[in-house]
Amino acid sequence: MIVDDDASALEAALGLVRSLGFEVRGYRSGREFLTSGSVEETRCLVVDWRMPGMNGLELHRTLTEAGHTIATVLVTAFPEEGAVRAQAEKVGIRCILSKPLEADVLHAFIRKALAD
Repeated sequence: MIVDDDASALEAALGLVRSLGFEVRGYRSGREFLTSGSVEETRCLVVDWRMPGMNGLELHRTLTEAGHTIATVLVTAFPEEGAVRAQAEKVGIRCILSKPLEADVLHAFIRKALAD
């Protein structure tokens, strides 16, 4: 699943993940994803860090607190912000990628997440 409030970034990420051979769905907000009925079947989540309402870290934390262990990729256009990496690692996010997404790095993480 991919969650990104930016419509063009969401469509690009969906296209990339589909081109890698995976089934994927997209959501425009953390709340939309949480109420979609897709949480239980989610094995890997690609989520934007900066979103209005609920950011990517908050979404991951909400899922974890509800007992959902989902391999999460945090995507950011601001990779130089060290605080983002520290916060992400603190809540158990295993992968942080910069926009635009690099297909080979994302592919490797998704394959690992699905194998676990």
